[in-house]
Amino acid sequence: MAEIEGPVRQTGGCHCGKVRFEVLAPRLVSADQCNCSICSKKAYLHWIVARKTFTLLTPLEELATYTFNTGVAKHHFCKTCGVAAFYIPRSDPDKVDVNARCVDGVELEALTTIQFDGQNWEQSIAAYRERGGAGMEDAGVKRLGFIRNDFEVFNVEGFGPRMAKIYEHVRPRLIRLADEFAPELARSLKMEFFPHVTAHRRHTVNPPRESFAAFGPSPRGYKRHPYLALCISAVGVHARAVIKTEVDKRPEIARIIASRAEDLAKAFRGTKIARYDAWGFEHLPQAVAATAEFFIGAGNELTKKSGILDIGFAWQVREALALDRAELLDAFRELEPLYRIARSVAE
Repeated sequence: MAEIEGPVRQTGGCHCGKVRFEVLAPRLVSADQCNCSICSKKAYLHWIVARKTFTLLTPLEELATYTFNTGVAKHHFCKTCGVAAFYIPRSDPDKVDVNARCVDGVELEALTTIQFDGQNWEQSIAAYRERGGAGMEDAGVKRLGFIRNDFEVFNVEGFGPRMAKIYEHVRPRLIRLADEFAPELARSLKMEFFPHVTAHRRHTVNPPRESFAAFGPSPRGYKRHPYLALCISAVGVHARAVIKTEVDKRPEIARIIASRAEDLAKAFRGTKIARYDAWGFEHLPQAVAATAEFFIGAGNELTKKSGILDIGFAWQVREALALDRAELLDAFRELEPLYRIARSVAE
């Protein structure tokens, strides 16, 4: 997990300067972007802070306030220039929601943006509160950005309706995560990775039961190479090392894995890991200790005509909603010894 920075003084305000404020909190590094009607029209970037950290430096009389629907949210804006620099949010009425665009000196392109599905507010706010609510991102914790609705997509009945939901909700998040995460993975594992997000072209009748971003050694595709995968299904998020039937030198990789089973067991230090080669998608696969016998078994499966290697870690939905990118990176680091062997043989 990223180190938490101490409070720093950050200032901001409206366009004309009639409204000014300061916030004494860990530095702004991420903001939520909501797709509800008012946030979309205002292009608001949400930075929710504790009230005690926020100080209005100008008279309250410079503000006008707009409310609608439940009336809980107090949408403040400058009476002179109309800019909405902060407001009281419905999600956290005991806090202040600062518009990150109005913070002095902020580099918007450097912020981590977390998507919030405000068009489905009730479901999204439940997921938001499950993962700790406001302030988590301000502490330097970078979430994956999945919401509960993303997992429920894989329970939608029918090929066409499910594919439509995957392309509308899940795939855009995976594309963003893949592009952002590939450089972090390359730096951490010290090898080049190219991101790819599955388009589900092989599915024409049965709807996909998971979707994923693959990280592999080729910019042209991932299927013919061992790859690391970030997967999402109805039951959670998964970090896996994968070798499919299309991979070149698959029998040779299997033999090397079996011959290095003792070394791999030592590298994994008894970490519990799961096999996905016969996974049913209804429950998380059972995790077992990564012993030499485990790797011998995984290698033997790979020698079969249609055998694959697919092993990794999983987080159930409740855990996945709060999953930090640093935790995901740690999981891929755990898989590195196995993946490095497979990749070196395949290349």
